[in-house]
Amino acid sequence: MLTILVLEYLGDTSNGRPATTVVYSDSMLEFPQAKAVALGSLWFVEALARDEGLPVETRYVRPKVQDSFWVNLIGRGYTPPRAHFRWCTQRLKVNPSWDLVADGSGGQKAVLTGVRFDKSPARKTNLKLSCARAGECGQDFWMRYGPNGSNITYFAPVAFRRTCKVWDFLTFHAPSSGWPTGPLASLYGRQSLRFGCWTCTLVNRDRAAEALIVRGEDEVIERLTAFRTFLDEASRNEELRWRDELGNLRGFSLVFCRLVLDRLLEIQSEVEMPLVSDEEVRAIREIWKARKK
Repeated sequence: MLTILVLEYLGDTSNGRPATTVVYSDSMLEFPQAKAVALGSLWFVEALARDEGLPVETRYVRPKVQDSFWVNLIGRGYTPPRAHFRWCTQRLKVNPSWDLVADGSGGQKAVLTGVRFDKSPARKTNLKLSCARAGECGQDFWMRYGPNGSNITYFAPVAFRRTCKVWDFLTFHAPSSGWPTGPLASLYGRQSLRFGCWTCTLVNRDRAAEALIVRGEDEVIERLTAFRTFLDEASRNEELRWRDELGNLRGFSLVFCRLVLDRLLEIQSEVEMPLVSDEEVRAIREIWKARKK
């Protein structure tokens, strides 16, 4: 919705149109259906900007190999993210965007995000805290973790839009203006779902995965969900982790990490879709050389 509004504004403005970049930050753990819709939207924006002569470029960013989920979990032995050990977001989503925002000239920049109060109860609570701290509503995340500098401003233009209004916009207005939002509507089924990483252990229930499984759209999702559960349960098994000299419980043991990589590669072969890259596997094996436990 935010992307459509921005591009429609640029199309209706004849003078002083700011250079705009539409960014897709791929955690490399996206649900395949969600990633396909995101990339399709990105390609449409790219074609529209070219045809309409809009000052818009698209960028696809991803985490550096050393920051990737599997290099940290399988290579370094990190346990799956928890509320008290949320090591994933910064590495997988924020840092790649940081590099993009911080790059380029020193002119004034604005970061626009589609964050909304009505997205989830947890998000609503966090955004209220942001506003209470005198921050721009919805931008506390970027204010705390994003690039700092007097030339960067943060906005959340749709922060107060209700979910029903968002779907009305995407279902009726957008298609009538030529926007191909059908695949997005089909993906979500007009439900209040959150398509995050398929490995996410920060939620008790992955309703997005459950919705896809119920629809019978893809047996792959069942395999991925089962592997996520395997990792989640393994992190609670002290026998699969190692202890330091003081007896403190640490991350996954090297023996178990080898097992995880073998199982991940096996699943990757069975589902015939990329889950871990050759570059990541090489980085993992290099890290293992320096590990003793």
